[in-house]
Amino acid sequence: MFKELAKELRSWAARRIGLVREQLLMARAIILKLDQISEERALSDSETELHAKLKHKCLGLSSLDRTIARQRARVRY
Repeated sequence: MFKELAKELRSWAARRIGLVREQLLMARAIILKLDQISEERALSDSETELHAKLKHKCLGLSSLDRTIARQRARVRY
């Protein structure tokens, strides 16, 4: 019964939260690309806004990733 519950919870978490690390990697890749572009030329207003939003999103995703890792460690302990 517990195995089935654990399986359902993992499935729910995957649908509800998504792949946090994958989202974090994509956001960081776009930020890196925008940083490289900013060295060559000035970013447009929309690019600057995107850069700021992605930085903010990275902070949230990093926090969520740490929280998930902490919770997994408690469950395993």
